[in-house]
Amino acid sequence: MLLMLCAARVPHARSSAAVRVALGLLMILPLAFLPVSDVVPGRVSSGEECFSAGLGFPDDLESAGGDHEKRFVCTARSGPWGQGGVAEFAGMPDEQVLAYGRHLCAAVVRAGGDAHDRAPYESLRLSYSVELAESLKMICPQVVAVEKAKAERARLAEERKQAALNAKCAAYPRHRPLIRPIRRGVGAVHTDYNALVALEDDEFELIEASPLWVEGLAGAEPGVLQVSVANEFATVCVTAEAYDRRPPLERRGWEAVKEIPYRSTRGNLTFVDFYGGRRLVGLTVAGKGDYRVRVHVRGSERAEGWSEKGDLEQFLIMAYPAKR
Repeated sequence: MLLMLCAARVPHARSSAAVRVALGLLMILPLAFLPVSDVVPGRVSSGEECFSAGLGFPDDLESAGGDHEKRFVCTARSGPWGQGGVAEFAGMPDEQVLAYGRHLCAAVVRAGGDAHDRAPYESLRLSYSVELAESLKMICPQVVAVEKAKAERARLAEERKQAALNAKCAAYPRHRPLIRPIRRGVGAVHTDYNALVALEDDEFELIEASPLWVEGLAGAEPGVLQVSVANEFATVCVTAEAYDRRPPLERRGWEAVKEIPYRSTRGNLTFVDFYGGRRLVGLTVAGKGDYRVRVHVRGSERAEGWSEKGDLEQFLIMAYPAKR
């Protein structure tokens, strides 16, 4: 009878061991797939630690390395530019700050992915701030994706707008040069400060720079050529032609024509767009030295600034070496 009882209990014991092992695996395996945080539980990173470790907001998220969680904690607490972050996070352990960030990320994603939408912050009773919204990019890739998509839509819209303006310029009567230019460029150019500007310095900051003091249609100093524009903020149509000798004078069809001397400092004078558009053809074909620049204009009275539907001011600029 004892033997029979033992024989009956052994399989049951083996079965229980197998079940215990299986249950243990079910509890352990999911942990292997949980994201590993690089934030130490209970720790409160100080601003000095963040600064010394270089854990501020990076210039490029994609090249910032694998410490995004620590960066979020540091930037959310002190602000991406060290100018103050979320007051509620002051003194809060890093892991709790990160937990708030993940909840905020999920709320922002549910609301459409715009980190600057205030509603998700209000739902979590967090004060919205630009600093926190920018910091959220460190741990919320969906926010970065939405921002990139938005920027791409804006870029395409700007390209369509520029193409429409270029087409508008192309629809005006085309200049037919009496002699063949060495180079020629045509296009719509955005201007500011009532100035159409050509430069030789690639690093010249147009937005921060004051225009030249120009009397009349055009003026210049070494390295900079400026043409006066009717409107303070405007898009104008420009035809720029570079010659290796003096072109015949043309006045017919133009409201004003002015020729001025210009000294090239680098031999690469080009008209530039005030808002990041393409440069419009090099005008100094003979390199550094003295040139003459002839400026023609028409349509000034009918020009309507940046309007895509109204008339645009039209310019023809000819440049040639002074000794030819």
